[in-house]
Amino acid sequence: YLPWRSIWSSYVFDFSGFGLVKSYEKSGLNNFFKKKMIRVLLPYSLVTASWLIIDIFIFKKQHSTLTVVLSLLGINLTISSYIDLSMWYITFLIIWYIVFYIIFRVFSNNTMKIVALIFTPILVYVLPIPFSPQCGYNLYILYFPLGVILGIYYHALLNINKKTMLNLLIGISIIGTILFACFYLY
Repeated sequence: YLPWRSIWSSYVFDFSGFGLVKSYEKSGLNNFFKKKMIRVLLPYSLVTASWLIIDIFIFKKQHSTLTVVLSLLGINLTISSYIDLSMWYITFLIIWYIVFYIIFRVFSNNTMKIVALIFTPILVYVLPIPFSPQCGYNLYILYFPLGVILGIYYHALLNINKKTMLNLLIGISIIGTILFACFYLY
């Protein structure tokens, strides 16, 4: 059983990675974090602030100052620090934005970028990271890099003939299913 929300969450990470590459191709890393703050963190913070007001005045729930500040900044590290557990992906995206920025700042060669992007999820999966297991972050760890890779090779993929594209998609689907099963089971 795999809930539909899991599939939609994977699309969010795919499209985020893909969109970052397209944005990078257009304007490089200029104002990178400012753009992310305006497009992602500001709306998230407004929604979180609304939940805080509801928690305080309707549910009479209290949160520590540290939890409030970290949550408004999109940093939700433990289950006890979440104001809204369903927003775990914001912290996950912020981490991927930082990784993307570092990789695209350090490497100019696309092959090296891809190697670094593939190595990062392996490293994150092996090392203890600050996400609550209830978030299921391990199910989505490969989707952001996949979106970046698709963004890098988007124009080349458009020029592939139908038979080659079909074989490529079947291969990717098989590999993706195996990797997803491995991450899901462990």
